[in-house]
Amino acid sequence: MTKLFDAPPIFELPVSKGDDLYFTFVYKPLVVDGNGDPILDGNGNKQYVVDDYPAGATVALTIDTDTPIVVDATISDSEATLWEQSEVADTITTGKLWRVIITFSDGRDKVLCNGTALRSDGKQPR
Repeated sequence: MTKLFDAPPIFELPVSKGDDLYFTFVYKPLVVDGNGDPILDGNGNKQYVVDDYPAGATVALTIDTDTPIVVDATISDSEATLWEQSEVADTITTGKLWRVIITFSDGRDKVLCNGTALRSDGKQPR
């Protein structure tokens, strides 16, 4: 069956003892025409270009631990940087669900990506 719309990408979030969670999301919205339809490149692929985050938007990482971990991003132009100290990251176990959500100024939420956590503490991951 065809999806009504594209699902967010899924990734493993590697966490390692003593390592801060520190990463940046670059805002690359889909290029659309006046009707909101994607503008395709010469090969028929959708196009995405770096742009500033919309005014009033926020970005946050949520990790579903017993007490959920929520990390608010610092947004600067086209970059949303997430940073959580290792003392908190050290408590995350393999398999915990996580997601990064952008909330637009009108209150609409959109999951940018999601997945599961993966401990990477020097042993071969299972």
